[in-house]
Amino acid sequence: MIRNIFTLLVITGLLLAVGCANQTTDPRKGGLFSYNPEAYEQRLADRKAEKERLEADTKRLQEEQTTLQAQTEGARAERDALLQKVADLDKDLNRVERRIARVRAKTKAQKHQLWKAQIKLKDTKRRIKGLKNCQATAKDKAEYDRLRKRLDQLMEEAAALSEI
Repeated sequence: MIRNIFTLLVITGLLLAVGCANQTTDPRKGGLFSYNPEAYEQRLADRKAEKERLEADTKRLQEEQTTLQAQTEGARAERDALLQKVADLDKDLNRVERRIARVRAKTKAQKHQLWKAQIKLKDTKRRIKGLKNCQATAKDKAEYDRLRKRLDQLMEEAAALSEI
């Protein structure tokens, strides 16, 4: 009887020992006998490498963010400067428009010149309105230069018409 109890205890102990043993070297996932100092050092080295990689990625992303912020600020400054130029262009356009509105053509040729100037004025006004929503791209800057030249021509035409 005692021998049966002793045998039962030995078998139970062996079953517990086998049940606690695991194939993993990670003590967080295994049983009592899964500690392996070499595997522990490897896990520690892996974690340090992952931490260093994440820190390097973070640093790179922060540098990239700083660069992008600087570019954004530069683009915003360019856009603001172009919008100020467009506002000045709009003021000049209004001045030309008032000057053309005061012209009283007498002959058919003068009326034709006045009509052409009014058409150019309306087209220029439409284009300036479109430029007010610009993003300061090279295309927008080129359009501003074209409109500035066109407005200068309109100023000359308005001056010639007002001398009629």
